[in-house]
Amino acid sequence: MDKYAKELDEARKRTDDLFKDLLITYRQPNYTVDSLIKDMEKTVKENGTRLIILDHLDYIEKDNKREDDISHMTELMKTIRSLQDEFKVAVVAFSHLRKNPPMFKKSLIPTIDEFTGTANKIREATSVIMIAPDDEENDKRQSNEKVTIFAIQKSRWIGYANNYGMLFYNTKTGDYEQKYEEFYLYKGDKVKVWQN
Repeated sequence: MDKYAKELDEARKRTDDLFKDLLITYRQPNYTVDSLIKDMEKTVKENGTRLIILDHLDYIEKDNKREDDISHMTELMKTIRSLQDEFKVAVVAFSHLRKNPPMFKKSLIPTIDEFTGTANKIREATSVIMIAPDDEENDKRQSNEKVTIFAIQKSRWIGYANNYGMLFYNTKTGDYEQKYEEFYLYKGDKVKVWQN
């Protein structure tokens, strides 16, 4: 038993060291745009934070309950961009996609039209990256390797693109492998571009 206690203690120390600069704020009731502004200002000024991850945008409530959803999301996205510019901090914000009924055939890569709520999320974002499992490919695989698709659907630097990357998650190690494959869609078919 002592052997496992020692290993557990070492693992705990390594984890603490690895995540010592990680600050997690959990969702609270009535967490509004004003709450987000205060938290972002506080963590940047007090902790020197350089990366903020919002999981997810739709949890942030309206400051004014009478405000419509489109105005709220526009204000939220503009606020995030403004704070990002002011504090020179990167912000990654997650958002849910609509769940289509099973009778609809899903495209290989989810599209920006599938975001829940208003299209202002896309309009105001600097980049939009879609992350999804490749269900069709994963159903065929018998190995511990599962495929995740990463597609840049919008970027202020490169515009809209139909390229995507396949990354390989190893269920045995619990981590992504270093290799990847790059494809682009041509008339609905995938064409391989690069393999690492």
